[in-house]
Amino acid sequence: MESHARLLAASAALFVTSIAGCASAPSPSPAGLPASAPEAASSPPVAASPTTGAPPAAFECDDFTTGCAGTLSAGVHSSSKFTIPLTLSVPDGWVNVRDIARTYEVEPASSSGVPGHPDIEVLAMNAIPDQASCGPVPLAGAGSTVTDFVDFVSHHPGLDATAPAPVTIDGYDGQSIDFGVRSDWTAMCPDIDPVNPVALMLTSTNSDPPGRHLAYSRDVRVRWIVLDVAGETVIVELVAPAEQFDAVMTGEQAIIDSLDFTPGG
Repeated sequence: MESHARLLAASAALFVTSIAGCASAPSPSPAGLPASAPEAASSPPVAASPTTGAPPAAFECDDFTTGCAGTLSAGVHSSSKFTIPLTLSVPDGWVNVRDIARTYEVEPASSSGVPGHPDIEVLAMNAIPDQASCGPVPLAGAGSTVTDFVDFVSHHPGLDATAPAPVTIDGYDGQSIDFGVRSDWTAMCPDIDPVNPVALMLTSTNSDPPGRHLAYSRDVRVRWIVLDVAGETVIVELVAPAEQFDAVMTGEQAIIDSLDFTPGG
């Protein structure tokens, strides 16, 4: 979920997230010849062959990226392309839908592809966006420390945010802050969502694949855990439908606690 908005509205279909994994329909089994055919008396019946299907289609990573692992078994898994090598532990029923230099993302398979569904993204190469651009344009002169990102959330006029709280993951210190888009926020970014107001919150320092413009609508609530990982500001983003937020955060805490970074690895 990089060039995307966190939306529950139908307009979120602009940002395609798909999973392909269904086998094609089985081919019919040959039947024995009818008894009335002349060949029936002189030839043995033709045995039915086992039903076979084509191999499953390859897993499609989010936003036409490549390199994600797809369906994950319960246990520990490692990134392959994320700029800071990491491992994390997931329960059964999760998928890795993005693994690129700036983003590693996992989500429950049961809700994958549903706009606004719960997921966890680990984000690097982060930059505060120019709000006027409504796109992946870093704000000139903006800082990129943990404090810079937390202050940006705390003072954003379109957000209802909690007070930041100190947090440590894998020995790296940072701040955690929860927020949602205010009900009276009316700013529009038609190229991101032509119908709903959104708050544009994050872009990146690189543009390959196409630049990140991470925005949120009123229907979701978000937790950012902003960490200093050996000099790189990493944001662990958890998002869920607003009415499910507390339950989702509790359920996903074990995954967050399992994160292990290897800077320079």
